Amino acid sequence: MDISDDFLAGGPSLEPVVVKSTIIDHSSGGATPPASFRADKNQTKDMKLAADGGPMLKKRRLDSVEMGGKEVGDEAQAVTKSSALIDLPFDILEEILLHTGYPGDILAVARTCKALCTKLVDPAASLVWKKMRIRIGLPDPVAYEQSYEGGGSSRKLNGVQSFVNREPAYAAFIFGGGTCQVCGETTERIPRSFALRLYLCGNLECTAQMRESFTRQHSGSGSELVWSMVPVVESLYSLDSSQGIWPHIGSMTLPGILQVAKRDTTDLVPISKEQKIARNTLWMRFCSDLSKWHREWQANILNLRDKNDSKGQAFALGEGWSYSDMLTSTLYSGFYDGKFKRRESITDEELEKMRPAIAQDLYRLQEKKNAKIVTRLQETNLNSLWKLYQKLMSSPEHYPYLPPFTVFLQLPTVKLLRSSDLAAAKIDVKTATRGNAFTKEMLTQDIDKWVAEAKRALLEILGGSSEWNVMVPANRMPHPVLRLDARWKCKPCNSVEHKYEMDECLDFAGACRHQCPEKDGKKKRKGSATRAWSADNFVKDEQACSVMATCLEHLNIAGEGLEGIRSQFEKGFWRCMSCNPPLYLRPQCIVGHSHRHPIPMKVEIVRPGIVMKPRPGPPGLAQWLMDGSKGAKESAGMPNYKCLHCVNPIKQRDEKLAQEKEDQEGNGPDAAAAPQDSTPQDPDTGTTKTEHKVQSSIGQGNPADDKTKKIFENKFNFNGLRSHLSSKHKIYRIRDEDFSCYQFVQKFPCDFTENFLSFVFNEAM
Repeated sequence: MDISDDFLAGGPSLEPVVVKSTIIDHSSGGATPPASFRADKNQTKDMKLAADGGPMLKKRRLDSVEMGGKEVGDEAQAVTKSSALIDLPFDILEEILLHTGYPGDILAVARTCKALCTKLVDPAASLVWKKMRIRIGLPDPVAYEQSYEGGGSSRKLNGVQSFVNREPAYAAFIFGGGTCQVCGETTERIPRSFALRLYLCGNLECTAQMRESFTRQHSGSGSELVWSMVPVVESLYSLDSSQGIWPHIGSMTLPGILQVAKRDTTDLVPISKEQKIARNTLWMRFCSDLSKWHREWQANILNLRDKNDSKGQAFALGEGWSYSDMLTSTLYSGFYDGKFKRRESITDEELEKMRPAIAQDLYRLQEKKNAKIVTRLQETNLNSLWKLYQKLMSSPEHYPYLPPFTVFLQLPTVKLLRSSDLAAAKIDVKTATRGNAFTKEMLTQDIDKWVAEAKRALLEILGGSSEWNVMVPANRMPHPVLRLDARWKCKPCNSVEHKYEMDECLDFAGACRHQCPEKDGKKKRKGSATRAWSADNFVKDEQACSVMATCLEHLNIAGEGLEGIRSQFEKGFWRCMSCNPPLYLRPQCIVGHSHRHPIPMKVEIVRPGIVMKPRPGPPGLAQWLMDGSKGAKESAGMPNYKCLHCVNPIKQRDEKLAQEKEDQEGNGPDAAAAPQDSTPQDPDTGTTKTEHKVQSSIGQGNPADDKTKKIFENKFNFNGLRSHLSSKHKIYRIRDEDFSCYQFVQKFPCDFTENFLSFVFNEAM
């Protein structure tokens, strides 16, 4: 069989081989080449016959075989143009290859293309392989082949015979790699067991699993004859770092090999047994010496690495450099790796010549390292600035108004904290703002300047007088943009933050901090936004401003500061007279409710003496029931909610009837504040008695209708209430004033308490 076939296949295998059952016969040589080099089925058949020890059919001429419409000779010519090594004279190529580190390098060159493979496996090139083998001290298989005492045709069955005068095949057997016996992955490692041709990858789990799968010889089992004829693990060093070596260790082999050997011993004549034992003994002695060489070779490699490291460390120490930096530099790392691959020692003369080039390379490396440090510190500073921004937002008493984070990063002091100069000085944000650092005062001044500019711009949108821009703030004369009747909406996005969802608009603090969401709904990188903040993005919310101005007129508070006005406004209940029927409103709901009505929205104060039952739920309950949390889902599924549009007295549409009713009940302020319907209300169902009568008369008139017509019960779960409001009352966005609760929602996270208008939610309604 041609040597190149064994070589391309990664070395001669001990055919026949069954990968999973691992049946190995070490007596025959040869291997099947990979499919990429099989010219046709007949050629593959010839190779298999040769691998099994049978006669090989006449080999076809390479240039006469066609592949895909092209001859192989043409294919080889196309390949030769891609490599300069192919056109070199062989003596020059030989000199180049002799400067490589070990036979594995020559093996890699030969496997690059068919042309180089043919040139290097030619018998004329065997001297290159032999010189490289002698250089690394690899045992010579010829000596083992000559020591075999068998004669005649039995010499052909010798396993070492596969490598005699076949240096490329021998190198491929040692350095060609193979397939991991456990996981099946391809590995370039030297065999763990030369005798068994056992390859394992670097995974520790594969090694542990392989160690457990061996069949071990037990003393007194009566199978000594069988064990003497099969290859076993020649050394434990590569499996568990033990020092034992064949024949001074316990015999271990693969289960498939032992089963085949036991099956074959029954048909062997005595002379065949002796031949097989002798052949196996020679093979095991050869593999044991290979294992000893492998251990020494690895030790020499480690010693060489330590020696080169010591030389490089001493050189770096003398120059005042970091050896780790020198190893990562492009110039020295390439030089160091090349020396290691060629198994050469580094000399002082070589380092002296390289000193200027290494110094320049280290300078460039230091510049890159400093740039990375600055970049990393800037990223860290960005996170620190975000934490600082969150800290400022959590201190509303000191920083009630803040710009959005994207604008915050553009403040002069923040730009200084983010600058590359500060990062180059290795000063982070935490250090710069720690304690009573001057940067805190600078940051406060920058924020105050920005807030003053925002006040001027938003005041202009409200249509206020510019005189406020040149006035000192006063407690009893708050700036117009800070008043309760100052509200804005964002034109580009028409959205608000979660805090302002009930209001559906923004006050001054919300407008300052507002950041438009992204168009695609995705979050941008922290500190960046598609739409930049600008006061021109906002417009006056006419509905909210109008209703709040009306409320402040009703309160008629004079000489009070902003907090006093807010406190007076939030004390009582209000009633929307623009609704039909009128709805009771908590003060927190007035701004958001104003968007249901055109200007002007009519509101009035509910006096403390007015009986208001039932009342709307606590502020924020509707928003919480829709947020999807576990407690909200459970509470929303309970039939605990009543529609206040169906419960409250219906507003009379006929002005005459309304006027007559007003004359009968009187024109007192309490009566005007709480008009009552003459129709009494059923306390059990929440429906009116008139409604009961109509439904009862319908049922009495037609027995069939009595079964189908049901009395309306104003009791829903939350989703049913939303459906009821949208279908009957055309209200598509539920709010707190639209419903009340039969029982207090225990899981609602609020500490809401009613002041002078006490109400018990678990009271039957």
